[in-house]
Amino acid sequence: MTEKSIVSANRPYVVFYIETLDTVYFEKYIVIKNFGKSAAKILDLTFISKLDEKNDLNRLRSLVGGIIAPNQKFTTSMDTNFNETITGKIKYQDLDGAIYEEEFKIKTDMCHQICYGKK
Repeated sequence: MTEKSIVSANRPYVVFYIETLDTVYFEKYIVIKNFGKSAAKILDLTFISKLDEKNDLNRLRSLVGGIIAPNQKFTTSMDTNFNETITGKIKYQDLDGAIYEEEFKIKTDMCHQICYGKK
């Protein structure tokens, strides 16, 4: 294995996505999760588009400066009627000082037409 592939296999991979739950009520969450094998310090988080009313004021700024461990995730509930695509950029650093910058798009209406079973 080359050094580059070892680094790639062990680096943090911080990803945004939508999670939905159908319990008594339908709920929708914005999730940020580290799918990598090492911790990441979040250096910057910018949303280019608007967020739902619950999250647009703070824009998840409390995550900046924090560390997200491997397989750790943070979630925030969102308005279930918000169905816009969220775009943004995240900048994070691994424990060795390497910096990663990624753009993301979150399609918040993915479950809009999926039927959930009723009991």
